[in-house]
Amino acid sequence: MSVQTVRERLVEQAKKRLSPNLPRLQMFGIVLITALSGFLVSFTLYRGLGLSHMGYRYPLSMLVAYGVFLFCVWQWIKYQRRKTDAYREKATKGGSSGGDWSFDMPRWGGSGGSTGSDFKPGGGSFGGGGAGGSWASGSSGISQSEAFASVEALPKTSGSGWFSGKGGSGGIGGIDLDDGAALLIIVLIVGAILAAFSYIIWAAPGILAEVFVDGVLASTLARGIREEETGHWLWTVFRKTWWILTLLLVVLGWGGLALQEAFPQAHTLAQVLLMLE
Repeated sequence: MSVQTVRERLVEQAKKRLSPNLPRLQMFGIVLITALSGFLVSFTLYRGLGLSHMGYRYPLSMLVAYGVFLFCVWQWIKYQRRKTDAYREKATKGGSSGGDWSFDMPRWGGSGGSTGSDFKPGGGSFGGGGAGGSWASGSSGISQSEAFASVEALPKTSGSGWFSGKGGSGGIGGIDLDDGAALLIIVLIVGAILAAFSYIIWAAPGILAEVFVDGVLASTLARGIREEETGHWLWTVFRKTWWILTLLLVVLGWGGLALQEAFPQAHTLAQVLLMLE
């Protein structure tokens, strides 16, 4: 039996074992912590360190938040290892097979093929860490009243640079075409963040099942094959989320640079919106 076949079978078993624990709800908690950490980083960079440029602050905040996402996944793995170890100890004392937390594992080695055996997860040491997912915020932590106070004395503008019009432009509801382009970028930034969060939460059962196999069961799989062939949970998470990370970096970087050039007096999305009124 090939390594890939064994891994796919274990992932399917892990999905069934984890489903009663509401993996999407667990992932929602991880994503929420990630978002809050990103907000805090953006707030600190702006109000504490004076990094006001949106084109630099937002991507940097998102990268730090992705590291927090990986750290949360690592903590989830450590919790699952403790949980499965407790099931193993209980099964050993009670002489049972481990109940719902037993896994059908192949027997490696020998001259014959592989036969199934009942595996109770646990055992082996776990090590690893995180430096994924993805976050950026359009707010730097400035209050509404502070935002009004900082921009109320500034003249209303339709922007400059990339959004400056070469001629007169019609308007709908007081928003001309230049303002519409700026508003479109804000909607794109917020929409990309929400879409990324929604996808990760929706795909949580598959992601966490693979992470469970590579982070919790990897030590047992490595008994019969080379350890590097089993995969590592960090690589698994990155493989599932790298395109989300790239997408948000591009959207936040480009959008932040464009808005900052068009509205140099503004340093947050909230301030840009106030200047569009």
